[in-house]
Amino acid sequence: MELFTFRAEVGHYELKLVPGSSTSRLQTAVGNAIPLADIDLSRYFVEVKESQSQILTILAIPLLLLGILGILGGLIVGFLDENFFV
Repeated sequence: MELFTFRAEVGHYELKLVPGSSTSRLQTAVGNAIPLADIDLSRYFVEVKESQSQILTILAIPLLLLGILGILGGLIVGFLDENFFV
């Protein structure tokens, strides 16, 4: 699950998972209103990865849908008319 993205130069950094550091006012109010057990943050970790360009993701989704439609269209045409390509 991706929570945050950021840009940083190559180097050594220390990232800490601190309770309440990434919550909005609304999330804090809801969290205070609902009595839940405290979360043991030692069971979780922060992983930093190099990500791909967002434009590639935006372009990949419609191209994937277009490919699926092409496959389905080809199957439908093939089943409906056996002599279509003859």
